[in-house]
Amino acid sequence: QAAQVQAYMKNASADAKGALTITANESATITADILAKSAATSGGFIAVATSGAGVSIENSIHAIVKAYIDGTDPGNDGMGNMGLTAGGFSLAARDTSTISATANAVSFARTVGFGPATSVSASKAANSISNLVGAFAANAQITTAGSLSIAATESAIVTSESYAPSRASGSLFSTAEAAAQAANVVGNTTEAVIRNSTVTAGHIAVRASDASTIHSFSGALAVGVSSGFGGGVAQNLIDNAVNAHALDSTLTATSQSIAVEALGLGSILTLAAGASGGLVAGIAGTSTIQTI
Repeated sequence: QAAQVQAYMKNASADAKGALTITANESATITADILAKSAATSGGFIAVATSGAGVSIENSIHAIVKAYIDGTDPGNDGMGNMGLTAGGFSLAARDTSTISATANAVSFARTVGFGPATSVSASKAANSISNLVGAFAANAQITTAGSLSIAATESAIVTSESYAPSRASGSLFSTAEAAAQAANVVGNTTEAVIRNSTVTAGHIAVRASDASTIHSFSGALAVGVSSGFGGGVAQNLIDNAVNAHALDSTLTATSQSIAVEALGLGSILTLAAGASGGLVAGIAGTSTIQTI
């Protein structure tokens, strides 16, 4: 179920000497910080120690944010439009959703004597933001000597961290394994629209912009006396739609210009690291997949 934030005038008329402003702002925030620790110690002539720790975090934000005018009220005779008249018009919908997630899994195993120690740690942080942000004027008659501004703005931010250190010590048969994954998706729709309307204004601006950002960090460290295996994975996707348009409408700018603009500025910053150590074997790997 999507959260909804809406500000609007529907089938209404207005006459204002000053500006008519309709604004919808949404700023959902999720902060998750989880730590799992595990430790095992065993002693004796033949000792066995096994330790494991795991963390998985999943967060999502889904919101509908709208600021709009839809329809203008007919006159007393039920014919035609009384319309909307003001010193200026501003319709603005904005989202600044934020997710900050940190997953830490720490594991340690140790033997005192002759025998194996095994330590395993795994962490995963998965986050998604999927919003609809819209500002529009539809089925309306709008008149102003000033400006008409219709703006839809999205600037969601995801910060994801996933860490998994693992250590096994003791005999030559000690092994450590670690894996960390960060997976993030941002898929927003941002629209600014004039549709089926008649607009007369000094200046007309219809703008939609998206500057969503993903910051992703994953790291795995595995150190065992015998062997260590560590891997870090980062998978990030920004799949946004940004639209600005005027459809089936008549636009008249009496003193300045008409601007219809759509701007997409999505960005991804990622770091994935895998490290391992062992007297017999040490294997480490990283994988990153980034898509905009």
